[in-house]
Amino acid sequence: MATESFSRVGFVILGCGYMGGNAVRAVEHLMRSNSIPDVEIDLVAVVTHNPEFHELAKVYGNEHFSSQPAVYQHRDDAISYLRQYYKTYNEEFPVIVYDATPPMVHFNNLEFHYHSFQKDDPIRKNLFYVGEKPLLIDPAQVYRVQSYDPAFNLSCNVPETVSNMFKIVKEYIAKNQLQVKEMYFWSAGSEGIRRAIGSGRAGIAGGALLDKSIPEFFLSLNLIGEKVEGTVRRSEILHLVPIEERFSGKDNFILTSVNKFSKSVINDERMRDQLPADGQTYVEVDWKKESGENIRAKYLFSWLGVTGEPPEREIIREILNSTQSLVFPEDRYILDSEECGPQQYSHPLGGTILGESSSEAKFKALTQDVKICILKCKDGTTIVCNFLEDGAHSKVQRTAYAAAKNGNLIDRIYEYRPGGAPGPTPKWEEMADVFSFLIRRCIYKPQPQFSIRDMTLECHNVLFSAHHLALGNISTLDFKSWIAKSGRIVRNKMIK
Repeated sequence: MATESFSRVGFVILGCGYMGGNAVRAVEHLMRSNSIPDVEIDLVAVVTHNPEFHELAKVYGNEHFSSQPAVYQHRDDAISYLRQYYKTYNEEFPVIVYDATPPMVHFNNLEFHYHSFQKDDPIRKNLFYVGEKPLLIDPAQVYRVQSYDPAFNLSCNVPETVSNMFKIVKEYIAKNQLQVKEMYFWSAGSEGIRRAIGSGRAGIAGGALLDKSIPEFFLSLNLIGEKVEGTVRRSEILHLVPIEERFSGKDNFILTSVNKFSKSVINDERMRDQLPADGQTYVEVDWKKESGENIRAKYLFSWLGVTGEPPEREIIREILNSTQSLVFPEDRYILDSEECGPQQYSHPLGGTILGESSSEAKFKALTQDVKICILKCKDGTTIVCNFLEDGAHSKVQRTAYAAAKNGNLIDRIYEYRPGGAPGPTPKWEEMADVFSFLIRRCIYKPQPQFSIRDMTLECHNVLFSAHHLALGNISTLDFKSWIAKSGRIVRNKMIK
């Protein structure tokens, strides 16, 4: 693997809200820790439209950075500054653009940065665009990006793929020459519940499928480790998010536009934003290798926590079948907590961020989070991975183990070690791991058979295929009874 002669890497951060603020802290950590020897890391510019965060980034820069990062309100000004900055060094070096803006503006930002530089411009050749998931929100955007210069780098921010546990699991599979034949992924959060009580964090949009699927698809492709093409075999919305514009706590806890649906709206993808967000969606995908071999993967994505639907019970049954000799009850991988809304979030750089509250009333709700992966191998081995962690004093910890077909334990592949921090890993630390990985990719420029860019675009292709198929199934359902069913799930978790 040939090493480029890069001696520095620059960062440009778009947006300085929750994720952007964590990105600033992640870059600061990399600068201070000298985690990549002989490479100087610099925060070149921050772009934010919010005046409060604009000043906040300046203050944070003065306190934590050896040189003041440039802070701009408009990306055009940041690009002009980047050109000047680049010219001050008589060398080429990578520039990582991290996009923490809402998903609906990612493509516009991506197009802007791609076309701001000519093909032979050294900045263009060394630019690496990284966005929060989803990176793209429309199939036409994928088609457009596929026409970009093949040398242009882009990726989604998926911290799980660079976590220690995931790396150890991949090494275990390779060392033992295991061949994965089937995969299960269960990713559940409670964003639908949080929004019902006014504590939803700004910037999270689209529903369970759009918000949750890209990391799980990315993990799947990383586990397979070679070029594949995904075909969606089944995609079914199990619940909608039943939220009014203003929640009053009354029994009519359903979307106010429920009577406005028509078949024409459902079948017209341009009208997708008029549909309610999916609260829980089940997807089956066949990942086909170039050899012709298929790996079947089943995915369950939720914004409503745990609902008790059949796909959940199937995954729990798989866990129980592989843990006959282990104690792995639900409180080891389902994270329960109570939250109160409306709520404020702490900004990573100081200060607070208001939740997306539409009510002054105070409500509590039971929120649940799950992030489970089950890998079934051809020799009968089953690997179960729990990606969630909740600090040193919780039963919910990152865990991975391998069991034989009869349920007997083969190996504890990864276990939490006591003595860690009292809370979950901070978001900025996860982002620092991702940035460190990307820096090394920029420096060494490996050419794998299936690049990060290829993976990113294939994940989005499968996402939009699943979304289209799921929406096509909606027209056969009774909206009122369906959303009322979802409303009961939410109400059962409300604690006044």
